[in-house]
Amino acid sequence: MHSKKINILQIGPITEIGGVSVHIHRLCDLMSNYSHFKFIDECKKNINHPSIRSVRVLKNYIYFIKYIYQSDIVHIHLGNWVLRIVFILLSIFFNRKIVLTLHGQNTLEDLNPFSKKLTLLFLNKVFKIICVNQKIKNDLPINLIPKISVCEAFLPPNLSNEEDLPVDLIKIINKHKKKSLLICANAYKLVKVNGMQLYGLDQCIEFVIKAKKNKINIHLFYIISYVPLEDKKTYNIFLELIKKHDLSTHITLVAKPISFIKLIKLSDIVLRPTLTDGDALTVREALYFNKTVIASNVVDRPKGVILYNVNDDMSLYKTISNLASKNLESKSGGVFKDYYKFYFNIYNACVE
Repeated sequence: MHSKKINILQIGPITEIGGVSVHIHRLCDLMSNYSHFKFIDECKKNINHPSIRSVRVLKNYIYFIKYIYQSDIVHIHLGNWVLRIVFILLSIFFNRKIVLTLHGQNTLEDLNPFSKKLTLLFLNKVFKIICVNQKIKNDLPINLIPKISVCEAFLPPNLSNEEDLPVDLIKIINKHKKKSLLICANAYKLVKVNGMQLYGLDQCIEFVIKAKKNKINIHLFYIISYVPLEDKKTYNIFLELIKKHDLSTHITLVAKPISFIKLIKLSDIVLRPTLTDGDALTVREALYFNKTVIASNVVDRPKGVILYNVNDDMSLYKTISNLASKNLESKSGGVFKDYYKFYFNIYNACVE
């Protein structure tokens, strides 16, 4: 073990609102006694974080070369396969050890044959590959297995770093908590896949309509962290749908980032209604705080998660109505890894 702190460069969606960004920041907090960190941002230039340079700005690559040269380890979390290869190539040039976390975006099964072949060529140059679930590992060729570790992207949150929930949201929670089952779900933004919402807002409104019709006392808080101008029309369509069916006593849409962890703590059920998924941070956090978790059956989920069939229009409603008829008890949070030891061992192996 090195007596002085090592320098680790983290490359990924640093300034984005989402699970990968949260993971990177928590990882840096966790390892702060062991490492100094610098960052390269996969996202567009963010005026709120001027000191973090974006890969989308060409002139920044002069600085990136310097960052890599000054680092002991380059840890890549990039979802874009082209950028992933670019930074693997730059790190190889400076003979830096590379740790690569595959979070689920653009894994091998999503790539065309040329992109896949090129990706595999460069994955062979990586020192350590971390897959956030077993499925991603299974998609990789057998020759890479000695390099691979499987570890969920979850890292325990530090509640002292979380902002208080907005006062108006607390008022709505307090209004409904005595008579209704409180459910929460979230989305980074409104994304459509094959005519459906990737993060399940359309599914949610459908089950809320059924819940109201059948007089089931639930209230869903659905958080959309980012609604850019081009998504306003879609967002307004959902607002009109809520108004048309008079669902205001059963659902609240929040179109801004909040501390979802603090909302989880105040909720009875945490819902993950996605069409595709990696290792959902939301699911892990909910289990960590002993909450009942319902999730779509699109990937293998951790033990204790209640699954519903995303291809059955009635499945989500039936699952929630069944829970609403019971007195929910706290769930076991399960067994969580010694995450510090896991990452310490990987980073330390790079600099031995």
